[in-house]
Amino acid sequence: MWKRLFSSNKARWQLGLHVLPYAMRLTDVRRKDSLSIRKHETIPLQSGMVENGRVRDKEWVAFELQKKVLEWNCKGREVVLSVPLSTVVIRWLQIPRVPDKEIRDLVDIEIENTLHLPFTHPVFDYVKLSPEHAHLPGLSTLKAPGDEGPQEEKLSLLVVAAPQAAVQSFVDVARAAGLKPVAADVEPLALYRSLEVEWPAIAGAGTMLLNINLSGVDVAIFSGGIPEFIRHIPLSVPFFDETDVTTSLALAQHAVSHMEREGTYGGYLHDLLAEVNRIMNFYQYSMYEGRQKVEQICLTGDFCDLAGLAGHLQERLLAPVYIPGYKHFLAAGDDFAGPAFAVAVGLGLKDVSGL
Repeated sequence: MWKRLFSSNKARWQLGLHVLPYAMRLTDVRRKDSLSIRKHETIPLQSGMVENGRVRDKEWVAFELQKKVLEWNCKGREVVLSVPLSTVVIRWLQIPRVPDKEIRDLVDIEIENTLHLPFTHPVFDYVKLSPEHAHLPGLSTLKAPGDEGPQEEKLSLLVVAAPQAAVQSFVDVARAAGLKPVAADVEPLALYRSLEVEWPAIAGAGTMLLNINLSGVDVAIFSGGIPEFIRHIPLSVPFFDETDVTTSLALAQHAVSHMEREGTYGGYLHDLLAEVNRIMNFYQYSMYEGRQKVEQICLTGDFCDLAGLAGHLQERLLAPVYIPGYKHFLAAGDDFAGPAFAVAVGLGLKDVSGL
C-alpha cells in the first residue's frame, strides 16, 4: 500500500481521504499546471467511531462516507487513505547492496529479528536513501553471512511500518463506501507533499511540521525531504467535545481567541510548548549530539487563527514559524481552509501509477 512514498501525482484527478478521530476530510485534487481542488468536505464522526488509530465501527463510518460518495457521484473512484501517525513507526536500516527484488525479503528479516516494532503483524514499505542521508542517526546494520567488516558497500533504507489491522480497517471502510483504495500514506508525508510547491524552504535541514488538530498534535522533522522524527502528541484543545464535534469544529474557526476568552489558552500553550521543546531538544542533542537543530517550523491544522499561535511559538521556541497561505491552490468555493485540508490534499497528490 505504501509504494512510491515520496512521489507526486501530476496529471489526473484523485481522491484523498484523511481520517481523524472526530472527522473525515475528503478532497478531489489534481496537480497539472497548478494545484486544483475540485471538491472538499469535512464529515463529522460520532464519538468512538475511530479510536486508537483504527476504525471501531466500520459499518457506521462507511455509511457516513458513502453519503458523500453518492453526493459527489464518485463511486468506484480511486482513493489514497491516511494512516494515523499514532500507529506509525519509522526505522532506518543499512543492508548489503543487493538487487532490488531481494530488498523486501531482507527488510522482512530485519523487522522480525532486530527492529523491535511495538506491534505484531506489521505492514511496511521502504525507500532507498541517497548517499547524503546515509548519516541518519539510528541506522542499524544488517550483515550478510560472511560479512566481516565495513568494506562492503551498504544500502541505506527508510522503513515505515504500521499494524496491519489498523490499516485494514480504513481500507475496509473505503471499499464499503464504494471507493477503490489504491494506497495508504503517512500523514506527515502527505502534508509535506502539499507544502513543497508553495514553500521551497521545506527541503532544508531541520524542518519541523506541526499539524495541530482538535484531539492532538502530529509532529514530524524532515531534512532534505526525509522524515527523521515523527511523534503524535495526544493533546486535545480545551474546547474539544467528542460528543459534539460540529460545535468543536465551528469553535476552531477562532480557536485562540475562544480559548483566551475562556481562560484556557495559557494552559494549552504551556503544555504544547513543553512537548514541542522536549522534541526539539531530543532531536538536537540526543539524535544529532548538537550538530543539527530544528531550524524552521511550519504550522497547519484545524485552527483558522493560527497566526496568534504562531507568534507565541516563534517567541518561545526561537525558530521562525511559517503558516502556509496555499496561494498555489485553486480551490472550488470560498470556504476552503487550506491548513485543515493540507493532509487530505497531499494524499490526493500521491503518485499511485504502476501500483
